[in-house]
Amino acid sequence: MRAWLQDLRQRFGGSRFFKNVAVLAGGTGIAQVLAIAVSPILTRLYSPGDYGTVGVYASLLGIASIVASAKYELAIPLPDDDDDAADLLGLSLLIGLAMTVIMALLVLFLGPMVVVWTNTPELAPYLWLLPVGLLGAGWYQVFHYWAVRNEDFRRIARTRILQGTGGAAVKVGMGLFVTGPLGLIVGTLVSQVAGIGSLAAFTWRSGRQALRNIRPSGMGRMAVRYRRFPLLSSWAVLVTTVGLNITPLMLAAIYNAGIVGWFELCRRVISVPLQLIGNSVATVYFAESARLAGKNPRELRTRFFGLAGQLGLLGLAPAAVLALFGSWIFAFVFGEEWRQAGQFMQLMAPMLLVQFIVTPVAAHFSALERQDLSLLWSVLRLSLVAGALLFAWWAELPALYAVGLYSAAMIVSYTVLFFLAAHALNHRIRKTAAEDRE
Repeated sequence: MRAWLQDLRQRFGGSRFFKNVAVLAGGTGIAQVLAIAVSPILTRLYSPGDYGTVGVYASLLGIASIVASAKYELAIPLPDDDDDAADLLGLSLLIGLAMTVIMALLVLFLGPMVVVWTNTPELAPYLWLLPVGLLGAGWYQVFHYWAVRNEDFRRIARTRILQGTGGAAVKVGMGLFVTGPLGLIVGTLVSQVAGIGSLAAFTWRSGRQALRNIRPSGMGRMAVRYRRFPLLSSWAVLVTTVGLNITPLMLAAIYNAGIVGWFELCRRVISVPLQLIGNSVATVYFAESARLAGKNPRELRTRFFGLAGQLGLLGLAPAAVLALFGSWIFAFVFGEEWRQAGQFMQLMAPMLLVQFIVTPVAAHFSALERQDLSLLWSVLRLSLVAGALLFAWWAELPALYAVGLYSAAMIVSYTVLFFLAAHALNHRIRKTAAEDRE
């Protein structure tokens, strides 16, 4: 890790980019270390079925969260004028509130059918937490992107530490006294929204004057100016998130909650490197993309390929260890009941490596306003993942084969994403060169 960070620093000249990545990675790292530290406790407090239930809940919430603010929050870092950014923030919060009301009505009238479709009757008493989670997660993202705009990555890092500690404490504490998946669900909710008060307070302090100038006319103007975000980005991210979260839902429908529990534990293990390094790099890289996309796209392309190579070198060894010894590691760390989850992990390790490389460096689609390519790829990935699982269902394959097909589909889709991201950069470079010649 130290060698990788030193090499990254040399590539970026000890710049602000490196410092911001280090800050975010440090905060996320503390949160992830806590999550890993309590995992052996949690797997003995909760059953695979409980993990399966929370996996379905998290998938439903993840899909719903995409439309929480119609993706207008992604545009908050882009305007040069703070008044325009404030209008985007107000618009995003207002849309988030409206979506929460809609979600509450859907849970009220369609909740029983959702339980039947997902084959998770244990989820029925906790469906009311979906609109609560939607509002909290949606508003957190809005304030998060205001902090990204102001490059206050230390504050973001502190909220991630709070999310990690709060989520872990709730899961363990409630698991000691409450049976069933409630502790996991509430802990998952805390791990997504903790720190929202700190970000909201910073938003007010740093943009008080601009926030006071928010007007309906300004929000309407920004809604039109950045309409590509709800028209294309929201659909792209929605399809992307469905592609990520449809797997637990389909596994629950095809097999049972226990299979989903094994798969969900693997996803949590995979999320450690993705959140520790990948998401930190992606957040800072997105801020850099917003700055460089119009001014120096060639420099942005250099960073794109440099980061991809460094992430590949960093992720190779952990992925190889999981591919070779995943079954034994999971049985030893989490208990014999979770050995098959380790077998799932062995099949998903190559996917982990490709996802770890590509996800952070593909964060510039919004900055380049190439939501069309993002949407195209999202549809492709959803088709590949759903097709793989439907084939497993049609052929009546064991769950292990279904997970293997899922992993292969994800590898293909992320390879395509890398080439699409490179194509978007090359197109911007050619466009900028043509404009300069004119």
